[in-house]
Amino acid sequence: TNASNAGSDWKHSSDTNLSESDDPADCVQQLSKDAVKNNVGYKLTTLQLAGYVSADKNGPVSEEETAPSDRWNKVVLTKGSDFADTPDLTDGVVYMDEYVNYIIKKLGDSKSATGIQGYSLDNEPVLWNDTHSRMHPEPVTIEELSKKSIEMAKNVKKLDPNAEVFGPALYGYTAFDHLDDDDQHTEWETVKAANNYHWYLDSYLDDMHKASEEAGTRLLDVLDIHYYSESARKGAEDRVQSVRTLYEKGFVEN
Repeated sequence: TNASNAGSDWKHSSDTNLSESDDPADCVQQLSKDAVKNNVGYKLTTLQLAGYVSADKNGPVSEEETAPSDRWNKVVLTKGSDFADTPDLTDGVVYMDEYVNYIIKKLGDSKSATGIQGYSLDNEPVLWNDTHSRMHPEPVTIEELSKKSIEMAKNVKKLDPNAEVFGPALYGYTAFDHLDDDDQHTEWETVKAANNYHWYLDSYLDDMHKASEEAGTRLLDVLDIHYYSESARKGAEDRVQSVRTLYEKGFVEN
């Protein structure tokens, strides 16, 4: 149905913000059309790992309607049976591997001009329980994120071996360091001590590497981390330089 939910950015509203069409996968089809029109050769789209998607376009979702409820459809990463040519809109489930297969059937694979070249394993999972608390009210765990990332990456590579997988799409330095652990959650400290990791990214990369070795194919092509600069300098060129804060001793953003 192409319904989307804005989370706390806008009243936890499920609506037509991304698309008013009922054509399955309309958003990614429009992405492809716009990219071709503007001579953009590389297209990246997001695959949902948080567990639920909007089931309707009926506006704000109350706390009492937090998933699971009839305001949401469940996300299953692997269907385990034949893919439908047209997604079933009545079963209350969205199969992510079936979604990728549908994209390929509609647009072509990653080698085609209209196909999708990159798939992001969701977006900023540490904020799921904050921005999208009606969908994923509990903090994401290291085990959950690795398990889902590996399963979804395997599905992508099976369906389109040349497509690139991006992850874990983390939002900022604290997530790079310890994912979503706080004083009440100590999963990271346990994992860190057991494996002599420096920060969480070591753990994620190690999990993806081990899974890649087992699968016989690379499951993570791009380490995707998001850095929000505090730079007050103007202009894209100057702001791009601000990432040097992360690795260049003595560099000052402003």
